[in-house]
Amino acid sequence: MSKINDLCGNVYGDLKVIKREGSNKYGKALWRCKCKCGKEIIAIGTDLKRMHTTSCGCGRIKHNLRDSRLYSIWSCIKKQM
Repeated sequence: MSKINDLCGNVYGDLKVIKREGSNKYGKALWRCKCKCGKEIIAIGTDLKRMHTTSCGCGRIKHNLRDSRLYSIWSCIKKQM
């Protein structure tokens, strides 16, 4: 079994590691992290170190045009094709 590095206090993208939460069923270390938006998530340590997990998902772009008239017209045209 490999030695687990202490990631507490480290920052990966928008996530700051708070504490260790044990291991998953494959033996990978799980870490409780706090996102810049305030939400807490649990992430796998190797995903954090490789920057595969960098936020809770709060940074996803929201689709703000869905309620616009232009989007409605485009959507109807798209459905007819």
